[in-house]
Amino acid sequence: MKNVKLHFTKENLTISFMYVLIGALFCFFRSGVLGILLTIAGALFVLSGLAQIFIKKEPTSGLIALVIGVVIILGAWLFAEIVMIVFGALLILNGAADLVTALQAKGLFLILAAAFEIALGVLLILYRVLLLDWMFIIIGVFFIVSGILFLFTEDPAKKK
Repeated sequence: MKNVKLHFTKENLTISFMYVLIGALFCFFRSGVLGILLTIAGALFVLSGLAQIFIKKEPTSGLIALVIGVVIILGAWLFAEIVMIVFGALLILNGAADLVTALQAKGLFLILAAAFEIALGVLLILYRVLLLDWMFIIIGVFFIVSGILFLFTEDPAKKK
């Protein structure tokens, strides 16, 4: 078995710290991270639009960026809610079609997979925030694990 050792370089520590920090934020704030990220993205669009209008003197593209930023800030959660409801409905419809096919084929695994798809669609419609929270917790754990594992990776440039 190969010897595994930590590589404490400035770059590895910085990247690992950032991964762990981002993972902790995902785990702590859960679906609230989405609101934070959308607000930041909207603010960046607004700032970009203002810079284009006042600094670059490009009012058309600046106004478009400004409107996109305001829409993202004000309507992002509504848009996310609508997308999740539509996606849940599509899962239910697709699951129902798969269930009909699975019942005709009399395959137990296919029936269970179709039932799971229908159940996931219903949960997505009824418990959007809860499912979103779990998704962000899982993403956060992946970031934390990746950050820790990054400490064990050696810089390929230093191998030569």
